[in-house]
Amino acid sequence: FLNEKACLSLQKLYQTKNHIAMPLKFSDAMIGILLITSPRDKVSKEELMVLRQYADVASQAITNAELHMQTKKAQARRA
Repeated sequence: FLNEKACLSLQKLYQTKNHIAMPLKFSDAMIGILLITSPRDKVSKEELMVLRQYADVASQAITNAELHMQTKKAQARRA
């Protein structure tokens, strides 16, 4: 997801030590990436689980918003 140059730039700019790129997926489709940076040396398994859950909720919200927009456009075309 992030190449080494991008990670080094983030480290320098924000003084971060960890960069986590959590994929945002709906079904099998990748719809985005949640990028988390941290100044700490380590991230726990529990924190990663919470981030995964957050990414899942964000993916669902993004997908729902997209479906809502598509429905509104379809309704506008019929009107």
